[in-house]
Amino acid sequence: MLTPTLTSVIDVYKKLRREQVRMIFELDLTNKADHFYNFCVTGLAVRDFLFAGGLPDQPFKDAADREPVIKACFDIGNTSKHMILTKSVPTTKSVQTKKVPMVRVYQSEQGEILPVYEQEYPDVVIELPDGRICHGLDFTNRVVFFYQGIFTARGMPYDD
Repeated sequence: MLTPTLTSVIDVYKKLRREQVRMIFELDLTNKADHFYNFCVTGLAVRDFLFAGGLPDQPFKDAADREPVIKACFDIGNTSKHMILTKSVPTTKSVQTKKVPMVRVYQSEQGEILPVYEQEYPDVVIELPDGRICHGLDFTNRVVFFYQGIFTARGMPYDD
């Protein structure tokens, strides 16, 4: 194994979670796009680890193939990595970095809730094959929840 800290599917899943945090909290659009790409490549690696580990029966493969965010990870990771795809045609419609409105919510030491409206928060916006729009946090959460469901169904503790 050429990656000494990534020896199991759970190790790669934990890296996926680290990439998610990096992407969510990054404020520079270029760095955010880089972290998003790394998240997608790592999401694809989790899928590959599951296939390589002998876990995926046909229902798992079918579920992964049907799940738009997993398909988008596959599309984004492969098109950027290989430049030209010969075995599959990407179905993810678009990925863009944008500045979007957002509300951050803080709580004071006295317990008061303090919403702070930001007019231009950097984000990644993904248009899935079915036309749905996902923002970065929603997209990464959907990928994470998909794999958590697989791990739970397989009795594999993932220790979040």
